[in-house]
Amino acid sequence: MAGEYFYAMSDAFCVELFSLSTFELHFALNSQEEIEGVRFSAIPEDLIVFTGKAKVKKYKILQDEIKLFREYVGLHKGEIKNLTISANAQYVFTAGSDSLFKVIFIFTMKKQGNIAKFTFFVTFVLADMGLPFQRWYESSVLSLQLW
Repeated sequence: MAGEYFYAMSDAFCVELFSLSTFELHFALNSQEEIEGVRFSAIPEDLIVFTGKAKVKKYKILQDEIKLFREYVGLHKGEIKNLTISANAQYVFTAGSDSLFKVIFIFTMKKQGNIAKFTFFVTFVLADMGLPFQRWYESSVLSLQLW
């Protein structure tokens, strides 16, 4: 999935997914909110989108459609400036215009049979960059990477 597609934004409200092998348009994801960024996850069917309203939306790429799976709201006061996903897809790192760098831990438990599955997430502030680091923050937040 993540290795099968690349994306292009036709405008600030639409993400189009194209096949890497045929370059054909497979899906178009339209949003009511301005899309700030798109990330593919290590989980092949997961697509992560973050919006101008500080929301993170997790979509599932299915055989013939894209479905909204989960939405995380209120992660930052202001915009999410950057987002990256850990290699094991259990952590989402965000940096916001509120000078905060946050880590979201996503835990999913699944059972066989009739037992329900559940997902929860925990958000914590890794660093409050504050005013003394404002200049560094503005220049570095756009290149947030995992190491």
